[in-house]
Amino acid sequence: MAINVSTFSSEQSYRLTHAVLVYQDAQRKPAFVSVHDVGSDDGNRPVIQAGVPASKAGLLALMRILDPETMLKPAIKPAHVLAEGSGFFVWYSAPQDRQVWFDCKELRGFPVRGWCSW
Repeated sequence: MAINVSTFSSEQSYRLTHAVLVYQDAQRKPAFVSVHDVGSDDGNRPVIQAGVPASKAGLLALMRILDPETMLKPAIKPAHVLAEGSGFFVWYSAPQDRQVWFDCKELRGFPVRGWCSW
């Protein structure tokens, strides 16, 4: 079985080779994941074969393949960096007076320069 996908830049054809099944408990909380090869029947339709439990390392490897930007490479960060992820970066700055710039329609639209503490 092949799936044809068209995007703005190209047209690709994909073939189903593996299946990842996620099992949940009664509260819909994920319980475990299994990985399966996919074969085909006499009519060339895909058939999910028996699977094996997925390991944490295997799932991380899959994430690296599917979305490499999400899987950040290990790096030594400065002490003030609290968190970093896909699309965000959080850091700490000690409280102090800082100069800020803003436009305020209530002040007749003139740019205002002021001091702010945080």
